[in-house]
Amino acid sequence: MEKEIIIFDSFTPLYEQVRLRLMERITAGEWDDGSPLPSENELSEHYGVSRITIRRAISEIVRGDFVYRKQGKGTFVKPRDAYYLLGGAQDFPKNAQALGKKARSEVIGFDWIPADETLAARLGLPTGERVLFIKMIRYLDDEVVGWQTIHVAPEIGELVDVETLEARQTLNPLLRVKGRQVAEVLAVQGARLAEERDIALLGCSPNTPVLYSIYTEYGMEGKCYSYAEVAFRADKFKWVFRVVGPQA
Repeated sequence: MEKEIIIFDSFTPLYEQVRLRLMERITAGEWDDGSPLPSENELSEHYGVSRITIRRAISEIVRGDFVYRKQGKGTFVKPRDAYYLLGGAQDFPKNAQALGKKARSEVIGFDWIPADETLAARLGLPTGERVLFIKMIRYLDDEVVGWQTIHVAPEIGELVDVETLEARQTLNPLLRVKGRQVAEVLAVQGARLAEERDIALLGCSPNTPVLYSIYTEYGMEGKCYSYAEVAFRADKFKWVFRVVGPQA
């Protein structure tokens, strides 16, 4: 296995750097459910840190309920009761493929609507300008797990067709097919309790936790292409993000 770099003069403690790197490997499926992690000695040698540091990192992962210990036998990956969205909702198809699942999106709304004052400000358009409104349901295999709405600026909306959008599942790869490119994405991601639209679209109860994302996408010329909202059931998924530290 390729050696991973631990930065000894970083403000991030050594055990936390190890924890983050182990979590990336666990959530990426490097070890199957129920499989043992490498021994403390092996991990200590791999990361170039003490066994005490390794033990603390693993203790934090145990506390997060991702792995469990068997006395005298080692530490094992806990079978998942939820799937991980590594990198956020934009990577949903890639995450599903890594899990051996099939990601599918179904367009259930596709219409041109006038932009109200709030939406016009988000897209940088005059109030009342017609924008393309898209509503999609997300499936993992045949189970409904999420929804997405996208408001698309007029010149970009003209390039969108339902068939290609369902095949590509998100706007960015669809636009690449059409010769356009999203140059910048601003994202806000978090969790909340289910709202009326979550209950209606996902079939969940009012107390169900929901993971959400809000994306604003811009083109090479700095124009706003789209404003999108995405939600997934948090009883089916957990957010996992890569943390990129300073380079050695």
